[in-house]
Amino acid sequence: MVIRCSLYPLGNLLPYNREQVVCNIANGETVNIILYPGLYYIRGQGAGGSGGNCGYSATGGGGGSGAAFDGYVRVLKKKIITVTAGNAPTKNSIAGGNTVIENMMTLNSGQGGGNGTGQPGAGGLIDILEQDWFNIVDTMPHAILNGRPGNNGVVTGADYSAGANSALTGTGGGKAGGGGQSGRSATAPGAGGAGGIQFDTIGGLGFYGECFIKYVSP
Repeated sequence: MVIRCSLYPLGNLLPYNREQVVCNIANGETVNIILYPGLYYIRGQGAGGSGGNCGYSATGGGGGSGAAFDGYVRVLKKKIITVTAGNAPTKNSIAGGNTVIENMMTLNSGQGGGNGTGQPGAGGLIDILEQDWFNIVDTMPHAILNGRPGNNGVVTGADYSAGANSALTGTGGGKAGGGGQSGRSATAPGAGGAGGIQFDTIGGLGFYGECFIKYVSP
């Protein structure tokens, strides 16, 4: 004799629906979320740095790109956390904001390129904390990436002073050359702006960071 029963007699007791997005923010936005035990997909990157201004001795250096993460995390116990997406830099030669998943990881922004030195901005570094409430799932596809450096503004060539492409997508770095600040600004999340050049001196702006978190399964 078979007695029919439900594993969920009070309905669906899963904390979230499968494939439900629990965080999708960018450019300085902040949100508080609850992470229940289960498998989550996380994709994020820090903001890109801005390019430096042109000076007497060299063009501005290209800004670096932000650190990035793209992969799966197993949450082992319920946590209430704050998530912040890195804001875009607002002027030349500075870093943007870091993307922070509280008590889990920080995706640091790329640094700004040097003013009049040609010095490229360094790529942001990723910092993953060792905690007892989550594990990165190494058996599933994942990318843990430091940001890329910008291009040097002293050495001539096709990409001199260009901003770094996004570490995650390989796109969006500001292009060297004319077109004013807007023409040298980055065009994709996490990417760096290009440095200023002679007679068109202002460095391009870096692009903002982002963070996307999705509940996958128990």
